[in-house]
Amino acid sequence: MEVSNLLDDISDIIGLQIDEGKLAVSSQVEVLDDAQIVITRAYDHRGNSLIHGDNPSFSGFPGVKLRVKYADTADHVTLSPVHGHADKVGGDDIPVGTKCSVRSSAVDEELLAYAPCPCGKGTLRAIFLSEDPTTSAVAAICDVWGCRRSRLVDEWEILSEFVHSESSAA
Repeated sequence: MEVSNLLDDISDIIGLQIDEGKLAVSSQVEVLDDAQIVITRAYDHRGNSLIHGDNPSFSGFPGVKLRVKYADTADHVTLSPVHGHADKVGGDDIPVGTKCSVRSSAVDEELLAYAPCPCGKGTLRAIFLSEDPTTSAVAAICDVWGCRRSRLVDEWEILSEFVHSESSAA
């Protein structure tokens, strides 16, 4: 059997897509250079897209646009779609450590709770990777500003989890 046919068979069995050096775990997530995971589709709990072509871009990919409320203020914040990257546009005036209401930019409703955050101060909020709000495909981010802990789940398996030491935590 040729190597390319074997790779095709393996890809079909485990649901991976290999395309010109890029490994796509699903149509919503891409693994670039075997090191970066990029979210290419993101939705709120009502199926509204949070990624649009006119959102600010990060490494050539449009970001995930959210609305973040704290105290009596609200900001639109666009997060990098590259998992584990702290890059964002907006929210510059939010004090680190502030518990926020992380909301859909489409309907201004708080994103659903996914799990307690390992930081012990916040809750991981669900950004769904398909229009169907199922927890089998979700990117989860902490609602404490500056906490970079997050989790990426696809087909019920944790693909990536970003956790850093307590000494560097928010």
